[in-house]
This record gives sequence, C-alpha cells and structure tokens, in this order.
Amino acid sequence: MIHGFRVEQWIGPAVEEARVAADRKQLQRLKRLGVRSTLSGGGPSVPEGFFEKDPEARWFGTGRFQKYIRESTTQLLRRFPEADALEIYLWETPLLNDADFFKGMGWLPRVRAFSAAEPWMSPAGMIAELLTAYARGAEVTGKDFMLLTFAHFPAQERLLIDALKLVDPKVPMLLIHKGQ
Repeated sequence: MIHGFRVEQWIGPAVEEARVAADRKQLQRLKRLGVRSTLSGGGPSVPEGFFEKDPEARWFGTGRFQKYIRESTTQLLRRFPEADALEIYLWETPLLNDADFFKGMGWLPRVRAFSAAEPWMSPAGMIAELLTAYARGAEVTGKDFMLLTFAHFPAQERLLIDALKLVDPKVPMLLIHKGQ
C-alpha cells in the first residue's frame, strides 16, 4: 500500500515524472510477486486554485465537483496501472475534516424563499455523491475503490452510515472498517 496519497499530486501538468516512475517500479515489483497494491490517502482533495478556476464546482447540484473526483480517480489509476485499488479515508483533508464540512461548498447557491434558506441536500447526501464519484472513476479502469470507514467521532460515524445507506447498492465499493 502506498499511503498518504493526495490525488491532485499525481495528475496534471505539475507531476514529477521521475517520482511516478520510481513508484511504478515499486508497484511492478509487487505485481511480479503477486501482491495486490492499493493507493491510499485522504479525500476529497483538489488542487490549489481549483474553485477559483471553476466556481461552479463549489455546488454539488452542478455535478462539476463529482465530475472532477470521478475523472481524477480514473486519471490516477491509469497513471499507476500496476495498482489494484484506490482507498480513501475521510475527515483529514482541508475540504472535509473535524472542523470543516465541504468548506465553502453546498448543493446550490442559497435561495431565499419567504426569508428562509431552503436546504438542498443533506450532509449524508453530499458524502454519498462523493463516494459514488470515486467508485465510478475507479470502475472505468477496472480497479477497486475502497473506503476506509474510519471516523474520529461518533457523529462522523453516524453520518457515514447514513451516507452509505444512500449510495446505490449497484455502485462497486469495498468497505474497510477501522475502529478506535
């Protein structure tokens, strides 16, 4: 397992090709030995300046954020064809952590109706959308998507359970649970 992965560090024009080649060489060695390898890291994460370049991606209702997650997952697994899976864990990235829940993001820009903001999507729904995007991105490459169901607090664990209930059962996803 290559741990500590941040997807945006491995795709796009700023990637260090020498580092990619070195990691691929290690993965090829494992593959020859019959060992399954997994790329593992916190999610979601986006490159610096991502939302400035694509402000519409801040809103889950546009599908642009999910599209980025799906496409970057596919791109990552194609860059490392020797890897068998991508594993992510939540709650430890700038976008989604113990203090920030999809910081600066939402379903759609708030709409006022009779002076009350309408809710558009539950927090569990946003996580379900995120997990589906990761899984679909991996599915394109024939690789596995794994979610480490780690949580720092009981409320995060309940939220994750609620999100998993919303994910279509046909979405290919492996769950690994780590308790504290």
